[in-house]
Amino acid sequence: MHELKQILCGIFSICLMGGPLTAQEPDHALRDRFLKGVSETQEIVDGLCFRAQVVLTGDYASLSDKMKADFKKLSHDPSKPNTTLFECAFRGPMCLEAGTQGNGISFVMAKNSEYAFRVERPTDDLPYSLTFVEQHGSSADTQRLVDEAEMRARVVPLATWYLFGKPLSHFVESPFFKLKSISYVESTDSELVRVEFDHDVEDPERKLERLSNAFIVCNAANHWALQEYGATLWQGAVYHATMQPGENVDGFPVAKHRTLMIPNVLDPASVRRNESTIDVLTKHVPREEFYLTHYGLPEPNFGESWLGTWGWYLIGGIGCIVVGVITIKWRNNRNESPEQRTLRSKNTRGTGELRRHFRGGRS
Repeated sequence: MHELKQILCGIFSICLMGGPLTAQEPDHALRDRFLKGVSETQEIVDGLCFRAQVVLTGDYASLSDKMKADFKKLSHDPSKPNTTLFECAFRGPMCLEAGTQGNGISFVMAKNSEYAFRVERPTDDLPYSLTFVEQHGSSADTQRLVDEAEMRARVVPLATWYLFGKPLSHFVESPFFKLKSISYVESTDSELVRVEFDHDVEDPERKLERLSNAFIVCNAANHWALQEYGATLWQGAVYHATMQPGENVDGFPVAKHRTLMIPNVLDPASVRRNESTIDVLTKHVPREEFYLTHYGLPEPNFGESWLGTWGWYLIGGIGCIVVGVITIKWRNNRNESPEQRTLRSKNTRGTGELRRHFRGGRS
């Protein structure tokens, strides 16, 4: 009994003396460390500079008998995955996304410190045409669209920091953030922490941020990078994502792989699975790539009327794209048999009807 008292006294003395954080520490100490760490990491993420290639693959982890029957009626093969490839680049607050649309038109969307723009071209041997340019702050609606486009570009390569379309700091620093519990997770190779919380946003315009029974698992020893998260969204769907950290950029681990599971709200037995693979191509992106001159177009002068030079640029650009699309479709249709055209038409209608049941996979 005397020896037991000595052991207990020794443990109590160590706790009073302080030292590295352990699983026995009170929750408020770990909470304070977490809140401070998230704020510090956001500053690092805001200054990252790199270019990455992203491959998105969507398929179904499971399907109900009803959904299988629906697919069969529409002559659609649900076992065939949909794959999208694009590149994204970041230089602090500036970002861009480049890829190819389903109709074969390549595009670049970019945002710099002054304005946002989008350029397109039907083929690589044609010059870029301007399809959109807008000065920051010129319109609340336009700015919202620009912000949404930026989010879509950042959310996958920065999946170790973004959840449900927002950076971790957005939720943690929100007045609607309600911390329910925080504790260490047993792990042999990292200092993992599990945080459980709710984010009760009542504003219907922000319902996508309304989370209940939410949790994250993050690495306290590696800038609190996310390795797993999940929550029940406003419409009742239970999302779950797991991330594999990859290459470090300025000390922060960019995601190498992410798996996102999206159940059908009306048919929970049917679960959409989105796999993302991210490869860092370079850790230096020239500033010029975020401006129109890099794509052979003049810089905008927002003090002048758009009925002048820029109006003709837009009209000419739209005309080039229309001609390119018509040419591509004409070539493709020449090589298609009547049976192929009929099948493609059926698949297009079927995919559109089923898409209503599932949300996109970049959240």
